[in-house]
Amino acid sequence: MADDGLDYSDIWELYGLSENPFSTNPLLVRGGIIPITCFIGRGNELVRINKQFRSKGGSRTMIVGDVGVGKTSFVNYARYLAKEKYFSPIKEIHVQETWNSEDFLTNSLFAILNTLTIEGNTGWLDKDTLKQVESVAMLNRISAVGGGLTATVIGGNYNQETSNPANIPFMALEDLFVSVVNQIYDKQHKETIIHYNNLENLQEKSVKRIFENLRNTFQTSHVHFVFIGNLVVDGIIQSIPRVSSIFSEHITLETMTLSEITEILETRLEKMKISENIIKPYENKVLEKLYELYKGNIRDILNSLSTAVTSATFDKPILLTEDTLSIVLREVVEKRFLANLSPKAKEILRIILDAKKGEITNKSLAELTKVSRSNVSAYIHQELEKYGCVHLKRKNGKDKFWAVRPEIRWMLLNPVPTDVRQTLIHPFPNK
Repeated sequence: MADDGLDYSDIWELYGLSENPFSTNPLLVRGGIIPITCFIGRGNELVRINKQFRSKGGSRTMIVGDVGVGKTSFVNYARYLAKEKYFSPIKEIHVQETWNSEDFLTNSLFAILNTLTIEGNTGWLDKDTLKQVESVAMLNRISAVGGGLTATVIGGNYNQETSNPANIPFMALEDLFVSVVNQIYDKQHKETIIHYNNLENLQEKSVKRIFENLRNTFQTSHVHFVFIGNLVVDGIIQSIPRVSSIFSEHITLETMTLSEITEILETRLEKMKISENIIKPYENKVLEKLYELYKGNIRDILNSLSTAVTSATFDKPILLTEDTLSIVLREVVEKRFLANLSPKAKEILRIILDAKKGEITNKSLAELTKVSRSNVSAYIHQELEKYGCVHLKRKNGKDKFWAVRPEIRWMLLNPVPTDVRQTLIHPFPNK
């Protein structure tokens, strides 16, 4: 193989670490980049969800919070703590916008079958029931044997775009689901915990349709249903009295404190070390700066640290200071995003970035820039959206509310004076 001049050595080994400690992937019950034992905090919330599991008979819990506060990791850790006394599919189920009630039940059954097969526990179901579940999985084009099962778990999600080619009646699927969880309980004395993600990605009509159609299913004995969404989803549920009345608990996850995030990172560094002499890649002041920049959103903080360290590291480890953080991330945002934009698009982007509530409408942008709404829309769609600088946060009638993607906030880091920059090792190769 020809030498391409690139270095493919592991960056994190330079720091004495096995993996990237700033990974934003959620903690998983089994496997994953970051060990589940790195979970820190949420003590009160863990007590509340644990009480639902211990209530016996079944429960319905809604977990809400902003994007990036760690909702999935929280539920996975709660399931990890309960794994000895409860049965739970290995992976959370990612609900799809296209699903109907039959798809919801089919994927729930597949998640259960998948885990029973991987763990060698299909004997928990009688032969007729097991055969029915396997048939449902195959009829919906979901592989239920061999590598397909393993690939689904390793790949990450139960989020198949299923159809119902056999036209299996909803009542039959519901009866099969009830039979499966009851057999697990009768034979193993274990109730089932099922974890559903992605509800915030569904349209209001989809949320209503799923919960109204499956209201009775969600009251199945010996099953604890845990749903993850945002405040909008919770509001939709609350607007349907016959659905909201069946919920046992609503838990809101706030952003974590700076001390908690500091402890999380220290724990990760300790758990992922491959030598006694690990090198911490950042000063604590850097963490304080990012915490302030992102108002405590741990996902955005971790992504910023990961980008800064990987961008600045070549053949030796570096230590991120406030100045080097600013140099690295401001150069990254310039090269990845701003370099592609026209001057007017940059002006519009800066206005969106500075919006007091973190969002702004086309109408307000037109007023502030003295540009027609149609031209503002053109700049947004043809440049800012195209190059991933902004996203549509929400709609209200004809008004569209735009917000910047988290990386654009790196523009707000204080620029480093030229004389100071010259005393620092430039983070990028001179090519």
